[in-house]
Amino acid sequence: MISITTDTASNYVPIILNELPSSDLDTETARISRAATLDGGVYINNTGFSDGDRTLKITARLTDDDVTNLNYVKNNFLSIILSMKDGAYKAAIQNISRTGNQYNLTIYIEERISA
Repeated sequence: MISITTDTASNYVPIILNELPSSDLDTETARISRAATLDGGVYINNTGFSDGDRTLKITARLTDDDVTNLNYVKNNFLSIILSMKDGAYKAAIQNISRTGNQYNLTIYIEERISA
């Protein structure tokens, strides 16, 4: 279960999403780059991992009201507070799309605000 609310005072009612198993909430990609060297080898630069590197891909069935509210928040607020099983995060809704009777949300995490 995922809760989405605004990060500033508003009359907005939090949306509760019951994500489907096809959602990707756990992928953690490190900040790694690779460059070829003149001697035929490679140089790998690993600067670690930050919660801000996470992109959530949420698949859920939503009501028409949920979709209207999510689009309102996406278009009118710079960031959201997203709460899920592993903590609360400051984030932003990047995209909302529909496939059949399911909606796909892409959410960029900015930072963890509580564990």
